[in-house]
Amino acid sequence: MPLNASETPLLVIDLDTVERKYRRLAAAMPEAHHHYAIKANPAPGVLTRLRDCGGYFEVASVNEIDMCLSAGITPERILYGNPLKKATEIAEAHARGITQYVFDNIVELEKIAAHAPGTKVICRIMTTGDGAVSPLSIKFGCPPAMAEEWLRTAPALGLVPYGISFHTGSQQLEPSAWERPIQEAAKVFARLSAEGIALKILNVGGGFPVTYRTPVPEIEAYAEAIQSYVARWFPQDKPLIYTEPGRYMTGDAGTLHAEVVLVSPSYQNDGIRWVYLDVGRYGGLVEEKIDYPIVSDKGGETGRVVLAGQTCDSNDVIYTESFGYELPLSLAPGDRVQLMNCGAYTTTYATTLNGFQPLRTMTV
Repeated sequence: MPLNASETPLLVIDLDTVERKYRRLAAAMPEAHHHYAIKANPAPGVLTRLRDCGGYFEVASVNEIDMCLSAGITPERILYGNPLKKATEIAEAHARGITQYVFDNIVELEKIAAHAPGTKVICRIMTTGDGAVSPLSIKFGCPPAMAEEWLRTAPALGLVPYGISFHTGSQQLEPSAWERPIQEAAKVFARLSAEGIALKILNVGGGFPVTYRTPVPEIEAYAEAIQSYVARWFPQDKPLIYTEPGRYMTGDAGTLHAEVVLVSPSYQNDGIRWVYLDVGRYGGLVEEKIDYPIVSDKGGETGRVVLAGQTCDSNDVIYTESFGYELPLSLAPGDRVQLMNCGAYTTTYATTLNGFQPLRTMTV
């Protein structure tokens, strides 16, 4: 059935914006390989546009590998970046020609050796997550000393020790967050090099931010910081840099069109209205720390609102009054609003709770 652009909720992705963001990052870090983290938004149009730009891709599952292959992306441009993989998933990825795998545990390394022999392995080290809106330090990464030990072990397992990776956290607001993990990685490179093991790749991850209601540093500030830290800590034999931008690439390329279902006064807080939309937390707006700008075509005086979705779950509240959102007092059921910069981590979070359809995407 053809997509009806008048029906909501609908996420519209501007592919020219996606390309513009890629080319800006590539210009700022021209020698790096930029692997789009497709979990942010795997729409076929996004993948093919970035493919045509010469981009690389980071995946977290066999399904994501197949999405890339279906978009005409060759296996050598795909990095299996998830450190958590079933043995069967590793075998399936290997059968599809994937040759680069990230790990952060000796058992994972042994699984790769058993099911993807002869491939290249990159060990993920931990970071503090300081400066990030959503730190990733709890679940992923190992101490650098363990990374060194396991990469030293890799050749005996029939694998190629290829590099170090890390991630400073999602929506990282501090370019300086990259210095310490780059320094730690350089120490591992140097010690292994002294033993005749030459690592090639330094994967500095993603986390490059998008402007929502608060300005963030420009991508050039991150590129300058990363490259200066690499120059400082790798004075000789600089590694090939990988990045894994996700949110940065598609975030502000997306506009989410939604319809107002109901406007109701709050019975607990005078002067506050509840505005219920046909999209909510279960429709893809699950990132509670991300405050999307919201636009309405209605004019006139505005007032404070709580924003919620229309499912029957009381957790389906997008923004409480503490976020300080205001919308026109004239807003009524049937009116439309647009949530801006919603191109990343929305469609991939959407569910079918209460039978509502998953968030649809249109690329233009």
